[in-house]
Amino acid sequence: MKKITMVCVCLIMLSAVFCLTPWRPAQAATGSGGNVGSAPATEERVASGIISDLRSMKAACLMLYFDRMDEFDNKTVTNLTPEMIAIYLDHPDKFQSDESPYLTEITDEGKWWVGFDLKKAGTEDAVKEYLRERAESVGLCGAMDADVIYADQDVVWLMAQ
Repeated sequence: MKKITMVCVCLIMLSAVFCLTPWRPAQAATGSGGNVGSAPATEERVASGIISDLRSMKAACLMLYFDRMDEFDNKTVTNLTPEMIAIYLDHPDKFQSDESPYLTEITDEGKWWVGFDLKKAGTEDAVKEYLRERAESVGLCGAMDADVIYADQDVVWLMAQ
């Protein structure tokens, strides 16, 4: 019964993850509210891609947890790697290479985090600015602490579980 309940909770959380960003046809067609070919639109697309990837990783973490719940609850598995969630992602190679800026961590308190190393990726300041603008509404953090809202740190984090 516990597993069925947890699967239902997982499905509800997954649907919430994918429904947080409203669909805006004008943005989908042009990248940013009508600014076709402008630099800010490109930077906004990059930042939106980072946010989307972090949300996909969060969903993958939830699926991993529900598949291996007993191992995580009994603390037989204490680390989280991109390879562990790769089977739940559409493009796992993007997240698994040594050069990948994507990060996964479990804190000592048991919180699961997914992150993107902006410095390693060579991310431009305009992209960081857009991430900073969206940080509070999306839940982006500047450290593996829910109280630290992203504000131009080198790594942007999203709590996964």
